[in-house]
Amino acid sequence: MLADLETNIAERLGAAGLTVGPALSRSEGKALRARWRETFAPGWTTWRTGESLPEWHLFSGETLESLQGKQARARYDGSLAGNASQAVLVLSWQLFLPVRGPMPSYDVLRRIVPGDAYVIDTAWAWTIMLTHEEEAMGLGPYFVESV
Repeated sequence: MLADLETNIAERLGAAGLTVGPALSRSEGKALRARWRETFAPGWTTWRTGESLPEWHLFSGETLESLQGKQARARYDGSLAGNASQAVLVLSWQLFLPVRGPMPSYDVLRRIVPGDAYVIDTAWAWTIMLTHEEEAMGLGPYFVESV
């Protein structure tokens, strides 16, 4: 099932102009998640959301500062979309796809990517979190720059 999702998402990202590399291994994904936590939630040691709940919950409750909703989309679209970039697209911390090329607009990215997803700049300068609750509950997206 994960392989089918990987193929589907890779094809859709390719159609949007991105080059998709081979998926990272589980151990690489685990290391990436740890670094994400250190970079975008520095000093946060009490992961009350646990391993099973998404990290974006720290931003939805405004526990940690981020741009949210329209501001997050505007920040992403205004300075990142269309620019050549290298990033890792993470789907629910299960599938980790390296991508490079001009990043699609937020609306295109949202149509390509189902559910919860994180886009992480490989220079660790920024991340945007897409949530499955965006339309129904108004939670997300969240955009954070590293400190």
